[in-house]
Amino acid sequence: MSKVKVAGNPEIDPTLPKIAIKLGKETFYLCFTFKALALAQKNLRDIGIEVNLLMALDLSTMDALKLVPLFYAALITHQPKITIDKVTELVTLKNLGTIFETIAQAYGASLADPTPEDDKTDPDQPVV
Repeated sequence: MSKVKVAGNPEIDPTLPKIAIKLGKETFYLCFTFKALALAQKNLRDIGIEVNLLMALDLSTMDALKLVPLFYAALITHQPKITIDKVTELVTLKNLGTIFETIAQAYGASLADPTPEDDKTDPDQPVV
């Protein structure tokens, strides 16, 4: 299988979603893929951080222990060399809301678009 060539980094697939977040003077891009979640989870476990990133995608239960690992997973697709230490430095109380909103946008962008089949209602279900 051939890899898509992208100027600057041949590992980044230009067809993937790219949700921007500006933190300080730097702009970062978020994207959730299964590969990124698996790689982030492996990297975190290698340094002793236990987290289930698939479970962390339940954004209704977001807490401080899930935010940094999930943010890291969203960042590594477009910033493959970013470290967990760098991600931890990026998160502050002031930008917490912005980071949470951008994680939610990146997660939404990672989901497949609905098909016409998804829009069909079940005729046996009551109309609300």
